[in-house]
Amino acid sequence: METNITIGVFSIIAMLISPLIAVQVTKYLDQKKEEKKRQEKIFRVLMGQRGLMPRTDEYLIALNQIDVVFHNHESVRKAYSELYKVTKPNHPEISDSGTYLIILLNEMANVLNYNNFRDLDIDKYYSTQSRVDSQNLIGSYYREFLRVLNNSEHFGEKRKDD
Repeated sequence: METNITIGVFSIIAMLISPLIAVQVTKYLDQKKEEKKRQEKIFRVLMGQRGLMPRTDEYLIALNQIDVVFHNHESVRKAYSELYKVTKPNHPEISDSGTYLIILLNEMANVLNYNNFRDLDIDKYYSTQSRVDSQNLIGSYYREFLRVLNNSEHFGEKRKDD
């Protein structure tokens, strides 16, 4: 008789607790899914713009979110830290910053279980000659504009002798 009562009590407790456990498990799985979504978004932005110059705001925002979104992945945060160091102005390795970006993207790919990526896959990107020419033209335009501004004593000001 006592065994039946004990089994009955455990059954009632199990029926009451089961929905709570299910809700907690669902919440946990949803959080993991959302975390992976944020990680993949950052990865896609960085991969999509790895060959573009100048970098867009979206690219910079993605970089700035790495420490938060990949907070549980020390290898990614370390790779980001190394990239951050070498992209500071006048850093002796700034010309090698592309190598550090490849390392970062490789670490992210590992976290996201994109196991088929190699450094060579990450290092190649598509760009057209017309885009390169356009960027060079814009750069030339800005350099010339700055040259004119720098060599114009009274640009935008009235001369005292007028």
